[in-house]
This record gives sequence, C-alpha cells and structure tokens, in this order.
Amino acid sequence: MAYNSTFPKQNIPDSEKTKEWCKNMVDAVTRYHGNSVRATRERRKDYDNYMLFNGLFDQRQFEYITNTYGLATPARLVNYPIIQPKVDLMVGEFVQQPLKYNVHTVNTEAISRKLDKRTEMVTDYVMAPIIKEIEKEIGASLGMNNDVLQQIIPDDLEDFLAKNYRENVEEMVYNGLNYLSYKYSLKDIFKRGLYDLCITGKEFYKVELVNGDPRVRRVDPRALIYDLNSDSEYLDDAWWVAEERYMTVNEIIDEYRNYLTPDDVYKLEDIRQSTPNQLSERYSSPNSWYYKESDNDTSARIKVIMCEWKSIRQIKVKVSPNKYDPDAPFIKILPPDYKPKKSDLIETRYISDIWEATKIGPDIMIKCRRRPNQIRYERDISNTSLSYFGCVRNNIDGSTISVVDSLKNIQLLYNIVMFHIELAMARSGGKSVVYDTAQAPQGMDFSTIMYHVKNSGIIPINTQLEGNQMANFNQFSQVDFTLSNSVQQLLNLKIMLEDTADKITGINKERQGVMKGYETVGASERSVFQSSLITQPMFYIHSKLIERVLNHSANLMKICWNEKDSMSYVLGDIGVQMFNIDDTIQYSDYGVFVNTMTSESQKKRAIEALGQAALSSGQIGFLEMIKIVNAESAQSAETVLEKAIQSIKAQQQQQQQQQAELEQARLQQEQSKMQQEMDIVNANNETKIQVAQINSGSNERVQKTKSDSEEDQLVSKNIQELDMAALMDEAKRR
Repeated sequence: MAYNSTFPKQNIPDSEKTKEWCKNMVDAVTRYHGNSVRATRERRKDYDNYMLFNGLFDQRQFEYITNTYGLATPARLVNYPIIQPKVDLMVGEFVQQPLKYNVHTVNTEAISRKLDKRTEMVTDYVMAPIIKEIEKEIGASLGMNNDVLQQIIPDDLEDFLAKNYRENVEEMVYNGLNYLSYKYSLKDIFKRGLYDLCITGKEFYKVELVNGDPRVRRVDPRALIYDLNSDSEYLDDAWWVAEERYMTVNEIIDEYRNYLTPDDVYKLEDIRQSTPNQLSERYSSPNSWYYKESDNDTSARIKVIMCEWKSIRQIKVKVSPNKYDPDAPFIKILPPDYKPKKSDLIETRYISDIWEATKIGPDIMIKCRRRPNQIRYERDISNTSLSYFGCVRNNIDGSTISVVDSLKNIQLLYNIVMFHIELAMARSGGKSVVYDTAQAPQGMDFSTIMYHVKNSGIIPINTQLEGNQMANFNQFSQVDFTLSNSVQQLLNLKIMLEDTADKITGINKERQGVMKGYETVGASERSVFQSSLITQPMFYIHSKLIERVLNHSANLMKICWNEKDSMSYVLGDIGVQMFNIDDTIQYSDYGVFVNTMTSESQKKRAIEALGQAALSSGQIGFLEMIKIVNAESAQSAETVLEKAIQSIKAQQQQQQQQQAELEQARLQQEQSKMQQEMDIVNANNETKIQVAQINSGSNERVQKTKSDSEEDQLVSKNIQELDMAALMDEAKRR
C-alpha cells in the first residue's frame, strides 16, 4: 500500500475520521488523478479505442491523404472493420460456453468436516460386505442396508475424487449463485465486461447489496479512477478507487434521497438553475463537475464521485486454539466494550477497513462512513475487499495494451488502402478518345458526334473543308482509363494487412471457420489450437476476475440471506428451481472456482469427439451421446462418457458371461445327451451280450441235457438189458 503525502492520514482513531476527513480523501483522489499525466493519457486512449471499435475516427488526421484542395473527391475515407469481427468472435466464444463454477467451503472446520465425511463413506463402503458376511453368520441384521450402501457409495466416492461433492451448505451457495445468474443475467454483464477488456485492456465491476441481493454492475472503464501504483492486475488489490457518474438532479434525488438533507436538495435545485452554458466533454476534465451533451441539453449532468479506500483500525482479538490445525488458531474480533475473562488470550492487531464517501457536485458530501457489510475471512481477518473488482491487463507503469491497441495502426492503414482502391475504381472509365474540337464535323454538336460513335462507331471528318488546319489528319488519340496494375498491388497490401491482423490477435482464418483447400483436417485443428494459445491469457484473466466477483457475491449471501428460508429462480422454459436456506450459510467461508473458458471449450469439444467415436464403435448409445452434448462442462461430459462406457462394458461382460453360461449349459446338455446315448448303446450291447451268453448257456445246457439224456438212455438201456438178461437167467434156472 503506497501512501502519498497529499492523502490524509489513515492510522488515526475513528473519532478523527470525520466528514471533513472523508472529503479530504475524495479531494485527494480526484486531485491525484487530475494531475496524473498517465491517467489523462489512458482515459483519452480509451475514448479513441471505443470510437475506433464503433467505426469512428478523427478524419482531420488524414487530410494529407484526402485533401482535394476544395474540389469534390470521388471517394471517401471510411472504416472497413478489421477489429470488430475479431473481438466479436472472442466474445462469441465466451457466450457459447456455459458459466460454469463450483463452490467449496474453505474454512478449516468445514474442510475437516468434509474429510471426516469422506473417511466415513470409505469406511462404510469397505465395511459393507464384511457386515453382510457377519449377518449371514449370526443370522441377524445389524441395522445397515448393505445392498443400498454398496450401490450408492461408489458414485459418491467418485464425486469426491472428482471434487464434485458438495455439502448441504455448499449446495445452498451454489444454488444462490445460480439464482443471481438467472435473475440478474450475470453472463450478459460479464459479456459486456469482456468487450471492455478487448477494447481498453480494462474490465471493472461493482458488487453491492440492492434490495437484499448481491448485485453485480458493470462499470465503464472510462468512469473509474484507481491507485495506479499497484503492480497487481486486479483492482481489489488497490488502495483506493473512485467511480465518476454523471447524473441529472432528478436521478441524484431518486438514488440518494435517504442520504440527502433538505439543504442538499436546495443546493441541487440551485445547481439546476445555474448550470454553465458552455459544453463539457464527459470524463474529459477531472476538475470539471458537470457536462452538457449539446446546446439543446437543458439540464447538465452533475458529476457524482463514489470513493472507497482502505483505512487502518486498531482492534482487540480473542485467540482460541484450533483442534483441527494447531498452527491456525481461531481469531475473533471483540467489540470495544468486551470484558475479557482471565482465561482469554487477548491480542492487539491492526486491520484494514473499507471507508466510503460520495461527493455530489462541488461540495455536497454524503455516505461518509465505514462501509457496512464488510467481508472478512477466517484465514485472514486483517484484510477485507473493496466492493469494486476489475483487472488491468498488461499493467506496465499504469498503461495497458488491448486488442484494439494492437490493431489500431493496422485498422487505420487498412482504411487508407481501401480509400485508394475506391478512388482508383472511381477514376476508372475504360478507354477514351482525345481529339481536337476544331476537327469536329461541320454542323455536328457533341451529342450528335456521340450518337454516331455509339451507333456506327464512326466519326466523319472531312479534311478538305475550309477551316481544317491539316490535310493529313492525325489529331485523334486514345487514353486508357481502365484499372491499372496499381489496384492489384493495393489488393495485395490489403491481404497482407489482414494476415498481419490474424497473426497479432491469434484469430486466424481456421478459427473463423475458413479452411484452406489444400489443408487437412488435422492441420486445421492444429492451427485452431495454436490460435487459442494467443488468446488464452486474456480469457484466463477474464475467468479469474469472474471468480473474484462470484467469490465476493457468495460471501455476501452470509449477510443478506441469513434470515431467509427458501428462494427460487426461473430456469427459462425448464421451470422454476427452488432451494432452501438455513442459518448454516453464515458460518463458513466460501471459495468459488470458475473454469477457464477456452480450455473448458477445447476439453468439451475433445470429449464430444471421443463420444462420437465411441458411438460409432458401439461403446455408448444415442441417449448417452445426447447427455454428453448437453453437459454443462467438460468434467460432466467426461463423467457421462466414462459411466456410459463402463455401463456398456458391464453389459457386454454380463452378456458374455450369460453366453458363456449358455454355452456351458449347451455343452453340458450335449455331453449329457451323448452320455445317455452311450449309456443306451452300452446297455444294448450289454443286453446283447447277456442274451448271447444266455443263448450260449442254453445251448450248452441243451447239449448237455441231450448228452445226459442219451447217456441216461444208454444206461437205462444197459440196465434194461442187464435186467432182461438177469430175468432170462432166472427163468432158465427155474
């Protein structure tokens, strides 16, 4: 923080920070700015840049080219825009991308709470199958729904790892930012700011409480004066800042009616009646407190200066230990009437305070006070932020270089080249005949001669008539007024200037959608990528500024929404989004993180290309591809693509497993059938064998039986014969 001797002292008691002290501060700011050659030069340059971007420039500086010495000229020096299409393209790329941000609590307690939650989720996921096995063993439930737990936890863990997980309070703030974005068209405001950045190299906003909501207002870079000694590119790091607004008396009374005294209103009425008649250019003179747009302007605009600055205050703080981080104790600012306890650790510290004052016209001072609703963070209570936010790109010694600054000379030279081309075309008239009017045919005027030329192509001349000066006629000659080779040279110069503008800005033909006939798709994509590298720094600082603005807005919610229960906002044709608010919103510090626009766009396009390839190969379906295209961010698109591929893989694995099971079942069935057939064959064979055996045995038995029968018969015959012989012998003996 650099102090100037002309500024009033800041390290003084609050009792000495009076209305007069505030007036001295505002006067010092305007005096410092008015005496700054750099500030005057920058403001003049910003005016010229806006004029040139809109196609306007001072014609007088080109009189050395356009001067016709009082005669009419067949051509005019006008603007042929080179700058505007390139700026429009960059702004269009920003508009095309969604305003994507994420919210995280950044205070120590909240971070520890999230880590504890993550540990709990991991533990539950790991313990779920173990508990399930225990329940099987004991035959009783332990009160945990393990099936649901196993289904939900992986996705939540994935969100944790992807930094997408939000606590309830983070979800509230995230919805709160969506509320501000939709209700107050934040993207349109940031779009206008990007135009300012491209044109002037500066981009400014003011974040203030209006009707109970944090409101973001774009500030004209020409209206802002600030501490030029700051080396930072960001305005909120400056010591002081002031905004010049030119308002009518009625506008002043409407906006500041709650701060104006009756005497102030009388002064304003006197100013209305006594406004000087001479004209004054807006923002032209720091010492001028009014301006008039024209002679017919009956009510001059009065300058209103809204000033903010960082002052110093001595305070008492209570230091308490932090169990989560011993090196970062809790610090609480104590009120002046606080009576400390014996156990309290009290320290004296110096902090920055934001003071404000508004000066209307030459001497009306209002709102001279310490600014209410100041945001302080647990990690750094000594510092607070201005309500003005902005960036000064390429801040070198207080000067900036914008896109318009880089192309300004090329644009003017381009206009000159086009002027000469137009002039050459105006002078072009084809081939003409030159002849001595003394040789005109007798009795023919000029119109009659032109009639014969046009209809017959002949000019009758009689050299024998009296009055003709020469018998040998040679008075006719021809002059060629067609376009000369110089026009082609001018056209070549025109193309060269266009190519130079492309190289300076990085907005080449490929990035504009113009592809060369001989160029491959891969080469064109590389050209677009290299082109984006040149513009990336500007998009980066623009994104970081948006991040700062949204951070301040998010933390203002702790103050302005602490008594609200619920809110809603309209999502276009989708419907109405409602969200709840509770008192936990005021107990945390919030960090808002914005994706860099260009890198986000490139990632999104790359993921969409991968999604298209995955769709062609059957790895994802049409529904998933639609989700990828409609995703709000590259990260969301990546998540959709990853889950879709995993889902398809899981389905394919399941199908493969089912097919394998079916194939195995088929093989088993075939094996079973073959076994059955083999069993039948074996059974048949066994039967045949048995039958053969039976048959073989039967034959043997039959043969044996037959043999036995024959033997028996022979024995019986022998016995019979013996018996007969015995009988005969007996008979003989008798």
